[in-house]
Amino acid sequence: MIQPGGYEALPWDAPTAERSVQFGLWPYVDVRDAARACRLALEADVSGHEAVFIAAADIRFDAPTEGLLRDVAPPDLIMRRPLPGSTTVISLDKAARLIGYEPRFSWRDEPADRIKSDKK
Repeated sequence: MIQPGGYEALPWDAPTAERSVQFGLWPYVDVRDAARACRLALEADVSGHEAVFIAAADIRFDAPTEGLLRDVAPPDLIMRRPLPGSTTVISLDKAARLIGYEPRFSWRDEPADRIKSDKK
């Protein structure tokens, strides 16, 4: 979870064969989206309980998701849907369907002086 002032930690350096990152699907979520998801869940017209994933729509790397998966994921990984650009690998479809969750915040939308840059 990332606070609005915490975007200077992103993007992470993309993993490579020489510099691996623990394979963990690389999601993150802005605290404002997480709070809104909680509110949406409380107000949703559902009975019982359902587990849903919430995350940002993108990953924490400034690199294409499918390329990263090809480079660092286990070789038997099956991609069940296209992952264009730097889209998240986590399906947010169930959260959208059940509680109306759509992420609004991304590190990519932050002002350039608030995100990590190798050019600083």
